[in-house]
Amino acid sequence: MVEAEGFAADSDRGEIGAVDVEGVRYAIRLGPRVRRLLYEVVDGHMVKRDVLAVAAWAEPVVTEESAPGWYSAETD
Repeated sequence: MVEAEGFAADSDRGEIGAVDVEGVRYAIRLGPRVRRLLYEVVDGHMVKRDVLAVAAWAEPVVTEESAPGWYSAETD
């Protein structure tokens, strides 16, 4: 695994960086994606509720060079 050079992270999309693994580039993302159960005391009573916690994951970066014949660019 090698930190990818020349990758411009898009913070609006939750990207924090990229790595190259065996020739495939992956964008590393960070965001509120994991559901957790929170226990707290409200007005003297124990209550539980779902909250979203921070999660990190990697997504492959698909380009025309990395996936010839499969790549289709999004049009604006």
